[in-house]
Amino acid sequence: MPQADIRYSADLILDLPHLFDVVETTILVHDAGSGNTKCRAYPSAQSNHTHMHITVALLDKPHRDAAFMHPAASCGWWYQKTL
Repeated sequence: MPQADIRYSADLILDLPHLFDVVETTILVHDAGSGNTKCRAYPSAQSNHTHMHITVALLDKPHRDAAFMHPAASCGWWYQKTL
């Protein structure tokens, strides 16, 4: 199950359910068998700049080739990429 964590400054007004759907749909386009994506959001009440940081984590699977996993930020079987 892919996971997506969204960290953002609380001053942003986000449609989180829509954002979760976009993340999940994007993953499914590239890996139809990945299943549901576990999405979580963490607003930050205090920050010095408005920001949004999305981390997507996927398990390394045999059907996910090197081009899909792009090991630039790879850490063993766990992959994270800042979008």
